[in-house]
Amino acid sequence: MVPGNVSLTLNYRFAPNMNLEQAKERIISVVKPNKSIAIEFLDESPACLVTSGIDKYLLSNVERRVLRGWTDIAQLNANGIPAVNYGPGNMNFAHTAKERISIKGLDQFYQSLKNHL
Repeated sequence: MVPGNVSLTLNYRFAPNMNLEQAKERIISVVKPNKSIAIEFLDESPACLVTSGIDKYLLSNVERRVLRGWTDIAQLNANGIPAVNYGPGNMNFAHTAKERISIKGLDQFYQSLKNHL
């Protein structure tokens, strides 16, 4: 049986080097809307790069890296709420099959977080 309608919700997270219009154009170029395929943009949240003001919340020994990607941190910072991603493990492996952390690494992160707070 073939359904009469199909609906897809896409959460497209893009890097700060792309603006909202460019992101929408990218989606349109991939989806190629026509009489049968419509696109409705429900939530248009821009990417954001944290540029300043966050260092006062971090200990000096906390590693600082700018990563390409998108999290809710962008929206928080864009609205004047200082926020960072802070967690254990190697960010190069986040959301991949190689994502893991050793018990020792988890303990080191816990101690770092405890000291930070």
